[in-house]
Amino acid sequence: MLLHSQVPVTGPIAKIPKEKAFMVHLDYFSFKQFVKRSILQYAATEARQRYLAGVRPNGIKMVILPLRKFFGRFVIRRGFRDGNAGFVAAVSLAIYEFIIWVYLSEFSELDE
Repeated sequence: MLLHSQVPVTGPIAKIPKEKAFMVHLDYFSFKQFVKRSILQYAATEARQRYLAGVRPNGIKMVILPLRKFFGRFVIRRGFRDGNAGFVAAVSLAIYEFIIWVYLSEFSELDE
């Protein structure tokens, strides 16, 4: 299973200027659903994809990238405007990124 894989399209494709494009991506309706799908299912798949693409565990990236994910969601994308929900979403995505690196470490240890 690939995450966010490309979808083949047959037929005409319309080009929408970025400034006019808008999409609401409601992928989770509860924190429990996020944990069940992202942490328990998608993180391992994402880690496997990265591993097969040549990404290897790195202690610095294991710390920096989850922090960057939090900063990107909470500050850059202004998640702080959503209050507690925005904070929880940002922390959850940072944890998701960290778990991916944990899985990468496990895959690497299996190869040794």
